[in-house]
Amino acid sequence: MTLIPHSSKPSKHPSRSSIDTPPQEQLFNDAESYFFALKDSINDAKYCIDMEVYIYENNTLGLRVAEILKSAAGRGVTVRLLTDGIGIDDKFKAIADDLTQHGVQVRIHRPLPWKLEQWRYAVIKTHGIRKLLYLLLSINKRNHRKTVIIDKHFAFIGSINISVNHLHNEHGGAHWRDTAIKISGGNLSALEQAFDASWNYSKQKVKRIITKTALKSNFLLNYNRILRKHHHRLLLRLINHAQHHIFITNAYFVPEPALLKALTSAAQRGVNVQIIVPEHSDVIFMPWVSAYFYKSLLQSGAHIYEYQPVMLHAKTIMIDEWASIGSSNMNHRSFRHDLEVDYILQTKEAKQQLLDDFHHDCSYTT
Repeated sequence: MTLIPHSSKPSKHPSRSSIDTPPQEQLFNDAESYFFALKDSINDAKYCIDMEVYIYENNTLGLRVAEILKSAAGRGVTVRLLTDGIGIDDKFKAIADDLTQHGVQVRIHRPLPWKLEQWRYAVIKTHGIRKLLYLLLSINKRNHRKTVIIDKHFAFIGSINISVNHLHNEHGGAHWRDTAIKISGGNLSALEQAFDASWNYSKQKVKRIITKTALKSNFLLNYNRILRKHHHRLLLRLINHAQHHIFITNAYFVPEPALLKALTSAAQRGVNVQIIVPEHSDVIFMPWVSAYFYKSLLQSGAHIYEYQPVMLHAKTIMIDEWASIGSSNMNHRSFRHDLEVDYILQTKEAKQQLLDDFHHDCSYTT
């Protein structure tokens, strides 16, 4: 990931002229091509960069990403990095301190209560016992989103963290199979507002106001109860009305009863239900947990495939002409606890590529 200096000077305000234009969508089924595209977009940024990532590792990849963020801040771009207390280790503080010294704003979504050295970067600004109690009581609620918004015009969304696991073997990684998308243009306001709400720890009154924007957007967000119910009901409605196919790729597939019933019912009425899960997982017990649901799905006529070559980490859904890419797993955590974001594909070309990728993945399964 070669660093490329950029000499253009930023203007005061980003253009919002593209807010009503159709988006362009570029899919990535390989993390290295994703990181190259991300690097180029960050190097071209003129106004602002908002990066939100669940895992940020202090290693070769993390340091390279930090360098391009510092470079952007050095030329006057407003750069904000938000990560999660579970997704970082003790080494992250060194990166955070270095980024801060170079003009990058860094915050941590709910640091682990015993990581006192990370408290200074916590989103919540209370102190002492109140902060400790808050972090203890909210320890189960994590920010699992992986998004980057650049100049309010480009957005990267998917399942790729700042982790070497996603890189190819020759670059020290495990070559995890992931899916992500770059969205150019279109209306990104719901995504921007969701980031701001997490960054500023917005109160419920503020979140209720921006919920109206999220409900009308192409982004499936879940930072309050209304949006969680909307996402869950939308998925169930789409499955219950599916006529041709339901193709699911999911790294941590543990469907809740209502979702399992909808999938089995769809298969029983003749819908082509195919689900790809990893044969081997970074969560050692996950394949066994997922296998618990195989019997009822297989008896209903659904097909389940286990991806063999590497760890499958993607989260995608295709239901007839509807398709989404994002960070949500099909399990209780994603539906009830973690902050997630998924994007509903808008272009025929992107939907076709996602379909082609699904069939290609099926050829590497058992």
